[in-house]
Amino acid sequence: MERREKERLVKPRALGNIRLTGELFKQRMITEIIMRRIVQVLLGHDDKVCPAEENVEAICQLFNTIGKQLDESSRFRVIHDKNFDRLKELTSNPQLPPRLRFMVQDVLDLRSNHWVPRREEVG
Repeated sequence: MERREKERLVKPRALGNIRLTGELFKQRMITEIIMRRIVQVLLGHDDKVCPAEENVEAICQLFNTIGKQLDESSRFRVIHDKNFDRLKELTSNPQLPPRLRFMVQDVLDLRSNHWVPRREEVG
């Protein structure tokens, strides 16, 4: 019971840290090279292996936060396109729960819509 409670508290904290990292990047306090490395770690090095569920959720949070800035940068455009191709592959991966596949699809839709959300964020 105690372990389950601790696990429940870790997820929001981890996603909050990812969002903080993204916000620091937007303020130019973290470089694009560091962000590229974070994305690489979250997506995994092997394209044939499905990343952990918490990593997929974290990468979606990160791209929701900084996706527009990454797309505006021409320096690593090819690498970012490969990352989004990897995300597109994940939408058809049966190992990933449907909730996460839809989360990834939402990020891809957001990018195809030039980072303009379909509906306004509350909060």
